[in-house]
Parts: sequence; C-alpha cells; structure tokens
Amino acid sequence: MLAEHVLAWKHLWRRFDVHIQPTDQGFKSNVPMLLRLNMFHLLQAVSPNSIGLDIGVPARN
Repeated sequence: MLAEHVLAWKHLWRRFDVHIQPTDQGFKSNVPMLLRLNMFHLLQAVSPNSIGLDIGVPARN
C-alpha cells in the first residue's frame, strides 16, 4: 500500500510541480517551498475520486 501511495504522489508532483527562482536574490522567503506547500494542500483536498460528487474544497486556516 505504501508503494502505491508513493507512486501516486510521484505522478502528481510530476504533473503539478513548478520550478521558479525569485528575480531578486536578496528575497528571503522560500517562494518555491511556500508555493509547493499550498499546492500540496490543494492536491490533498481535491481528489479525482470526488469528480461528480456534490462536495467543495474545504476551508483552510
């Protein structure tokens, strides 16, 4: 089961990952990490298994 889970996430990241670099080298925030964190939350909340169901994306605090 773990191997299938890891493989599923590899496929998701291959499809949705982004590669960006800040134009200002003095910029202190890790923009790619913050973007990936939010993408991770979206990918967890929005599943292909929920297509056609009357559900929404949950709020995040």
